Amino acid sequence: WSVTTSLATGRGALGGSGVSSSALAFGGNTGSVTAATEEFTKSVFSPIAATWASGGALSNKRRNPAQGVGPATAAMVVGGMDGSSALSSNEQYNGSSWTEGSGSLNTGRQSMGGTTAGSQTAALVFGGSSTEPAPSGMTATTESYDGSSWTTTPNSMTTSRYGLGGCGTQGAALGFGGYITGATKNESEEWNGSSWSEGNNMVTGRLNMGTCGTQTAALACSGLVDSGSIPNGVKNLTEEYDGSSWTAGGTNLVATNALGAAGTQTAAISFGGSPDIATTTGYDGTSWSTRPSMAVGRDFVGMAGSSTAALCIGGNAPSDAGLTTVE
Repeated sequence: WSVTTSLATGRGALGGSGVSSSALAFGGNTGSVTAATEEFTKSVFSPIAATWASGGALSNKRRNPAQGVGPATAAMVVGGMDGSSALSSNEQYNGSSWTEGSGSLNTGRQSMGGTTAGSQTAALVFGGSSTEPAPSGMTATTESYDGSSWTTTPNSMTTSRYGLGGCGTQGAALGFGGYITGATKNESEEWNGSSWSEGNNMVTGRLNMGTCGTQTAALACSGLVDSGSIPNGVKNLTEEYDGSSWTAGGTNLVATNALGAAGTQTAAISFGGSPDIATTTGYDGTSWSTRPSMAVGRDFVGMAGSSTAALCIGGNAPSDAGLTTVE
């Protein structure tokens, strides 16, 4: 409790009505019965409702980049496709505009995993494909970034794959799911700063998921199951990783793939997805609920940030095979 404004006339046995910000006090006893009425008002701060707004445009069209890196005011996007060409460049964001980052990937590629909890000076990308269509150029190569250059690490992932999920930091990353020719993967791999080791499998292997979090608290939502016999098996499943095993989480409100996600395992949003949807949903660690939609429906997006300050970067829309627009 805290003290607020006093009545003009002290009294007992009075009547009252209203709410904490707009109330009435009337009648009562000041030593004799009174009919006096007093009004109480209090200003209430109302935060701005959640919404998407336009951000600074990318220099290059990008679809299928690595999962984005960093907070919304200091983000980085790496690789992806511009038309039919795999990009090796990165772009960095200061909260209002993008600039070309130093150094290029040694292997230009798309649909790779990345360290969503990394930074503009400490990032990691892994897996992906250097060609279009993707399967013919799959790679297990891992590259690290120090703010000026990319270095191919001596140790690659155990399994080449593309469309995989990724999260964590440069010293503790997680790669999971994805696709190899003919089958969706459910295997996870953990990175300790120098090498990959096998982690426990996902409950349901998928590619093109929305992913965020850390190696010990990861989130994977929606995505596509494709074993060749069940193409276009889009899912609304959510799974959570605790550093040793995957378990089912709350079911997302939308079944889609090629979507973005941002935040943590207990406070996340998912946005966009195939076929070029603008839907946004929010997760509290238990269940998903509706959030405001984006202005532009898109899939195969880049992403960065948190559940309350996120970026949807580039992507793909029906009229363009690669976007520069950012929300």
